[in-house]
Amino acid sequence: MKSILVVLLVAFLAAASAQTIVEVLAQQPLYSQVHQSLAGKPIETFLNETTITATLLAPVDEATPLNLTNADLSYHVVNGTKLNVSQVVDGELFLTALGPLASLNGGFQRVKASVNGTKLFVGPNKAEVNVTELVASNGAIYGLDRVITYPADLDALVASLGLTTLATVLRDAGLQLNTSGVTVFAPNDAAFADLSTTSPLVYKWLTNAAGVADLKSVLQLHVATSVVYSADIQVGATTVTTLNGESLTINRSATDVTVGNANGAAAINTSGDEPASNGVAHVIPKVLIPTGFTFNLGKALTALGLSSFADGLREYNLTQFLDNTTPFTLFAPSNAALAGKTLSAELLKYHVVAGAHSTFAAGLVQSELALVSDNSAFQQHTVTVDANNTVVIVDGVTLPAAENAGATVGVIYVINTVLPVPTKNIVATATETGFSKFVSAVTLAGAAAALEDTTVFVPVDAAFSGPVAEYLLLNTNQSNADLVNVLNLHVAAGRNYYYTAGLPALPATVVTRNAVENITVTVNGSTVHLNGDVTVVKADVLAANGVLHGIDSVLLPSDFVVTTDKVVQGFKAADFLSLLAKANLTHVLTGTEKFTVFTFTDSAYDSAPQELIDNPSKWPSVLKTHIFNGTIDALVAGQNYTMLSGEVLEVVSATSVQVRGAESAGKPKVLGGPVQTTNGVVYSIDGILSVKAVEKDDDGLSDTAIGFIVIGCIVGVLLIIGAAGGGYWYYRRRAGYEQIGDNAF
Repeated sequence: MKSILVVLLVAFLAAASAQTIVEVLAQQPLYSQVHQSLAGKPIETFLNETTITATLLAPVDEATPLNLTNADLSYHVVNGTKLNVSQVVDGELFLTALGPLASLNGGFQRVKASVNGTKLFVGPNKAEVNVTELVASNGAIYGLDRVITYPADLDALVASLGLTTLATVLRDAGLQLNTSGVTVFAPNDAAFADLSTTSPLVYKWLTNAAGVADLKSVLQLHVATSVVYSADIQVGATTVTTLNGESLTINRSATDVTVGNANGAAAINTSGDEPASNGVAHVIPKVLIPTGFTFNLGKALTALGLSSFADGLREYNLTQFLDNTTPFTLFAPSNAALAGKTLSAELLKYHVVAGAHSTFAAGLVQSELALVSDNSAFQQHTVTVDANNTVVIVDGVTLPAAENAGATVGVIYVINTVLPVPTKNIVATATETGFSKFVSAVTLAGAAAALEDTTVFVPVDAAFSGPVAEYLLLNTNQSNADLVNVLNLHVAAGRNYYYTAGLPALPATVVTRNAVENITVTVNGSTVHLNGDVTVVKADVLAANGVLHGIDSVLLPSDFVVTTDKVVQGFKAADFLSLLAKANLTHVLTGTEKFTVFTFTDSAYDSAPQELIDNPSKWPSVLKTHIFNGTIDALVAGQNYTMLSGEVLEVVSATSVQVRGAESAGKPKVLGGPVQTTNGVVYSIDGILSVKAVEKDDDGLSDTAIGFIVIGCIVGVLLIIGAAGGGYWYYRRRAGYEQIGDNAF
């Protein structure tokens, strides 16, 4: 009995397996409406063929309308495959019998499967598959809980996938994804967010109304003119043409699939195909940029709303900074900052710096404003940076965060002011900076007009405090000739702008306008030295026609001879010089024999003893008391020197001297020196060195006068005494005579 049942079952199964999909379907009451809908349609004939392999996904009766078309039914047929639902993976596409379709370039429509645990769904509306298989001779049947909805076109698909940014920019660009037979590589919202972070100005430009043409080109690059399903991509490189005319390369390796060009590539999720009625979409994590896309500072300025600055550059034919092919940095004033301002080519170029500077170091940065006609020198900006290297100040203006347009395009700093172009010349800039004595020197030398397009090393006012520097400012024929020679050593020859920072930097040797001598430059750390011992203390002071460097000493040419007479003049001892000339002692100042001179000030002369004023013939001796035949290189207390007058000069201290024997006349203080000269040494003192011939007592009389007076008084007293004694003697004698006479007679 059992053997009979087994034979009957095998016979039944054999009979069932010999039935086609249509025949098996006819025996299933749950799918009667699908069966009725198949009747007389081409898809019924197809499913009855014994040579094909297919899977029918049949909606149950309660979910099946009676008006299903041949296309509807074909979309429920998986062509060429007898599905094993237990092996279906999430995102897998099934080739349906719907086709060939013009909208798919003659291809057949796909339906997408999705797996959630043990459940299998198909189609955009997630029709659930009954995993119970009905076997047929040419395939299988699986039930569905609903009719699979037909896929929408790519425009609707983008919206349904939640690609809100893509949908927005497609609308802004006036693009519709209704072209037949295309593949859309659809950037997700995160891809656009990433673009706005990594290339913010590009993103702002693409989403600006002025950038719509570029936006359209970018979006069209994401649309291939063929339908590319992940399963069809071969290992290696595949080139596809896009709607903007450029090609994209799809690369498949053993581990991943990417699509892109020379500007970058994005990964393709091979289980993420999204079929549409006119193609397929692949959601990608990157916005692809066409290789033909050009971004420049003109577009960046527009993206930032800086129309006034951009319009100014165009007005003055400075479009090389807008349509740039090399990077520039722009200090771009806002529209509000430029409102009412008078623009010029010079002002605009001053706001442009070559190169992409997203950071700055303290020092100088060169603008595009040429200082000379041959473009060999350009105006600089002064840059300071705080201790934390976070706050950058250019020409006194704190820079905001950089708007980076890319290393090959440039950087924009939006500032709320206009950077003032240096308009003052070298002399005016020196005046403003506080180099007043240098300005006086230039004025005396008549050299102001010559300080054009050059570099000047300017001694600070304190550097002019010595007698040599003071001599140069005396405005005499002799001093002015020396002054011109000295000033020429402070001025770079030619039209050369040298800076301690930036370019061109100070060379090792600065050729000067001095006929025989140049400046040697050395650097010790951050300190710049000239000729070894002169230090640059205020570097890179910018003028409209040059650059100034404050230095702590006056540079003296080797052919500048420092003689005693020049130092005495520098000590402002005009009266002393005049007296020497009258006394025929000028050889002490200008000769080759070396003397040490103690020159007194003009105010000391004004307080000279009255006897000297009344008796000029005594000055030679006094002057010689101020001169020593030889050099006194330092004043050491206790040292004595015999002066030309024969008087002995005693050194009381390093700052005080006196004449031996004339202590009561005071101890003049040393105001300056020793100053070494080619023919001696010079000291400046605040009083006249007295000699005993003219010393004064407390009544203002000299010792000699007092002596004569005393002697005169003694003689006078003696004469008076003598006269009195003689008279008495005469009286007595006369009385005696009378007495004798009386006695005698």
